[in-house]
Amino acid sequence: KMASLPSPLSPDKPDVIAWLGGPILLTAPHSMKLLRGGGATGERVRTHKRERWTSELTLQLALELQRLGLPCSLLIWNRAAGRSSAGRGGRKDPNYLLNE
Repeated sequence: KMASLPSPLSPDKPDVIAWLGGPILLTAPHSMKLLRGGGATGERVRTHKRERWTSELTLQLALELQRLGLPCSLLIWNRAAGRSSAGRGGRKDPNYLLNE
């Protein structure tokens, strides 16, 4: 099953792409520039630079696992939905979110 969430940066395109196909979950949380800190964290806002090729590697690994008969799921940012910008409240690093 394919799933997606709307993008606050580009409402006509999904913010993330998710493929729910099996018990193994592959992600690429830093495939885009992300923000850390700010708001309720009490920390200054920092930008975490994109880790190039992580989405592509995640997709290739998912295809290879599928070929080997190991169904998996994946979750990646949709780069077509727009780039994050520190000045415009871009995407937040999922590893630095608070439970609110």
